[in-house]
Amino acid sequence: MKSNKEGHTKFIEAIILYFVYRDLSFSKTYFEKDNNMNLAGILWDNAELFVVAHEYSHIILDHLSIEKEITKRYLFDYSMLYEVVRNWNEEFSADKLALQTTLAYNNNKAGYGSFCCFLGIEFLFSCLSLIEEATNCGCSETHPSAEMRINKLRQNLSSIIPDDAETIISGTCIIRDIVSDLWNTNKEMIYDIYNKILK
Repeated sequence: MKSNKEGHTKFIEAIILYFVYRDLSFSKTYFEKDNNMNLAGILWDNAELFVVAHEYSHIILDHLSIEKEITKRYLFDYSMLYEVVRNWNEEFSADKLALQTTLAYNNNKAGYGSFCCFLGIEFLFSCLSLIEEATNCGCSETHPSAEMRINKLRQNLSSIIPDDAETIISGTCIIRDIVSDLWNTNKEMIYDIYNKILK
């Protein structure tokens, strides 16, 4: 990865577009076809499926019940937009059900299998960890840190598919290593570009 200059360039571009413009479709490489399209599709599909399954899990697990007293934290003064302050255990349980749902879909419908499923989930939480580091925020009132959540998901995977979990976890951690290496190698340049754009 260290010698793949094109990979580093695309990573820098994606990070800048995300943090400055909040839209990756501005990237010229966003729509290019290359040899990694299948892998990118697997990562994206499984990360996206997990996020949707997580949110539906809150409904299924009755975390949003009308009878349940919720705490609201408004995003801005004089705003009607708010976050629901949750118990972290609700996030962990929604993650677990989302993992089960994503695994079931991949093993029955999508055909990617458990390894590719968890690869996408590792990718999602590696990206969330990067965002937390870049913005200097980890845990919040509403959500545990990405690192806490992926560690809990690894434990859940071990209980859901005990025979395969160790192999899957040791194989999929390469995603975390790649994202971390890309970030650590390029973060100074990313901060410089970001600050120049904002001036």
